[in-house]
Amino acid sequence: MALSDKLILGYLTQETQAANPVIVWTELSDGGFQTDINGVNIELSEVSTRAGSYLSLSFSAPSLGTVFLQEPQSISLFGRKYRDDDARDVAMLMRQLKSLAEEQCEHRRVRAFERKDEIRQMLFHRLLFGSREPVTSETRSR
Repeated sequence: MALSDKLILGYLTQETQAANPVIVWTELSDGGFQTDINGVNIELSEVSTRAGSYLSLSFSAPSLGTVFLQEPQSISLFGRKYRDDDARDVAMLMRQLKSLAEEQCEHRRVRAFERKDEIRQMLFHRLLFGSREPVTSETRSR
């Protein structure tokens, strides 16, 4: 039985927004997002064309190659009207996934800024002494 696009997008969305997310997205220099799950590299990017823009997900693994999942195109000039309910659901899930990836990356960026001195000390300590981390307010509470 083939796995549907909606099932995969639902899984990615659910695991990205979980309280302790299994999926951790990183922001790419081109504005897209990337994660790796069970040896499958996933990239989420926005593709611009003359007709507009759409989201694209690529799934790749060295031994298997790459497949793409693209946001269905709206059939109306204004608004979001799709050829059927499945296309609408896939488009909505892809937009939601992009929004969740943006939120996740922004949250980490803000948190890193707020803790920049502590993070600096942890990185320098790791550089000099290996993976043992110095005792900090956060590591004390673990």
